[in-house]
Amino acid sequence: MSSKEVRSKIQGLQSLIKESNKSYSQIDLEQILTAYGALLESYGSLKGGAEAKYPMYQEIIEAKNEEIKGNTETISIIKTKPLSFRKEMSLLLIDRAIQRMSEFISFMDILETNPPKDLILKEDYNRVAKKSDEHKAVANAFTKAGFLPILQKLIEEVKGLGLDVDEEWVISVCAINLLEAGVNKKLEDLGEKTEGSFIDRLNRLIEIERTKEKKEVPQLLVEAFYRVIRNKLDNAGLKYHPTPSEANMVANHVLEFLGILFDKS
Repeated sequence: MSSKEVRSKIQGLQSLIKESNKSYSQIDLEQILTAYGALLESYGSLKGGAEAKYPMYQEIIEAKNEEIKGNTETISIIKTKPLSFRKEMSLLLIDRAIQRMSEFISFMDILETNPPKDLILKEDYNRVAKKSDEHKAVANAFTKAGFLPILQKLIEEVKGLGLDVDEEWVISVCAINLLEAGVNKKLEDLGEKTEGSFIDRLNRLIEIERTKEKKEVPQLLVEAFYRVIRNKLDNAGLKYHPTPSEANMVANHVLEFLGILFDKS
């Protein structure tokens, strides 16, 4: 089972959940849980292959899997609860499990595209090295355009001033500001004002999307992670050091939200 195949199943499940939230939808919870079960099977196959190939990363791989196991067990435990509660909780738990799976796949992509020679099966090295070269070619294209050197220079020179900045911090700041800019742009596209705090604008936009555009947008998740990350950036500033997985989560949430907002999901 490849990362691409698991990603495809994740996208299929997300589309199913999105469709089920529409008022006229005939999709029930059992269909979603069946799709989730199929995703878990595929993810388990990918995880098993990763553990066999990269035993030295067993602890990291298992850490990613802990929340998925816990969420899946909780879904099973609440089977006897009222349907409305069960559906709401199940969708939330599935969403969080999908986040962990996406983080795991991103981690695997890093291993596959930046292979340590002494930690990879010899027969796989040529294939992985070739894939890595393709990624380097993309990076070189950015380098010729002048983007990466400028970004790297910015980080290095700011560090030289005694300000502890890293790539994950830059990604998080960029993603949060893109989220704010995207909400403003969508309000402008709809002929609405962009006044008030970001949370006010977000809530107003989501209400418009639901009532006028008949579109369901993941409000609670976006609002929750925005409050957490923005609060850390505002209060801790440069003392806040997002982990690679946290920066990846922020970027993925923003991309997913903007994709739904601008009909690119």
